[in-house]
Amino acid sequence: MRRLIDELSAEVAHAIVQLPDGSHAPLTMHEVMADRFVRLMRLDSAPDAHTAAALRAMEIQAQALFKATKVEGIYDRDPARHEDAQMFTQLSYDRFLVDRIGVMDSTAVTLCRENKLPIRVFKLTTRGNILRVCKGENIGTVVEA
Repeated sequence: MRRLIDELSAEVAHAIVQLPDGSHAPLTMHEVMADRFVRLMRLDSAPDAHTAAALRAMEIQAQALFKATKVEGIYDRDPARHEDAQMFTQLSYDRFLVDRIGVMDSTAVTLCRENKLPIRVFKLTTRGNILRVCKGENIGTVVEA
């Protein structure tokens, strides 16, 4: 786990992001952990962590909420159990809530919907994905209106 954190730290240290005021700045691991942007990594997956992340994203007027997972994005069924599972590249908040997608809790998704904050779900362990998502590349699944 420590090796993964070190690799991700190096990757995040090279990311450039647009801050809520429109300026651009390098995103360092320190800034991520201090919540200057949006916390990109959490080592726990407690449901209330999603709501806390959504609330914090609203507070700092973030442009998006990133959810890093073990799989490439959101699927129509569990890809670990179903080889023919299909990944969504885009999903509406309403569909997410109606289908009871288990990636995040419904309170967090409802907060994001009410505040028009897109959610980007992507695979954490693919090298370069944090940088890609910070640059706005279309990876994983985006949840929006």
